[in-house]
Order: sequence, then structure tokens, then C-alpha cells
Amino acid sequence: MKLTKQQLKQIIKEELRGINEEPDFESTYRPPYLIAFDKMKELYDSSDPDKKEWFENKLIEEFKKLVKIWREERKSPSDTESDY
Repeated sequence: MKLTKQQLKQIIKEELRGINEEPDFESTYRPPYLIAFDKMKELYDSSDPDKKEWFENKLIEEFKKLVKIWREERKSPSDTESDY
């Protein structure tokens, strides 16, 4: 592919503009726990409308179990006293 001098200048100009701008950290990096939440939301959204309430309650129940286990592993008395 042959580029004209003007096209090459335009490409360089656009690339330089991109270098000078600060990258949007939030759009380039998504923490794994948010990716997991995205997946759960996809599952929830695609579930049978009659089962959405069950799905939500089950999800909350499982999170509570995981948080309890995590707090017990850390052995922090102040953390294990709360309901959630």
C-alpha cells in the first residue's frame, strides 16, 4: 500500500495525539472481581424470569458463606461479629 505524504503526516499526527493523552486506566484494566461480577450479571440477565429471585438469593447466600470463610481464615474477631 502506497501512502501519500499528506496521509503519512495525518497518521503521525493522530499517533502523537494518542501518546500525549493519558490512558484511561478504567477502560484498559478491569479488576478480576469486576469481571466476575459482569459474568454473574450476564447469567442473571439470561436466566428465566421466574428464577431471577431465586438466582439473586442464592448468589447472596453463597457470597455470605464465602465472606464468612474468608473472615475466619483471617481470624479477625471484629470482622466475624457482623452479619455480612
